[in-house]
Amino acid sequence: MHAGSLSLLPPNGEEARRQCNALERLVLWLGQCEPNAQTCRATTELLNYFDAAVPAVNDRTLEALWQALRPEILSIAKGEQLPAVVSHAQAFVRMARRRLTLPVQWDAPALFAHGSTLRETF
Repeated sequence: MHAGSLSLLPPNGEEARRQCNALERLVLWLGQCEPNAQTCRATTELLNYFDAAVPAVNDRTLEALWQALRPEILSIAKGEQLPAVVSHAQAFVRMARRRLTLPVQWDAPALFAHGSTLRETF
């Protein structure tokens, strides 16, 4: 599979739940501890997942929540401590649990815009 095509795949409901739970645990843990190398790696994996999964559901509210939260999560991935991230993350996780676990309704124009990626994949 072509790496560029991953953002075209619909989020898997079980994987979405797992990633939402991981994000929720991460921000709660950071309220008590400083980031370490393991936290930075896990946070980078969460960034990669949500960067691909959020656009796939074509939900403007979820996208806006992710774009507001993303800089804070990116800072955590870099090893910085951000105590304010908890409330933003909780709002995002609530919405992501609802939207990312539903069947995806594909946006046909968006798929056609990625036609070259689809051809490379198959």
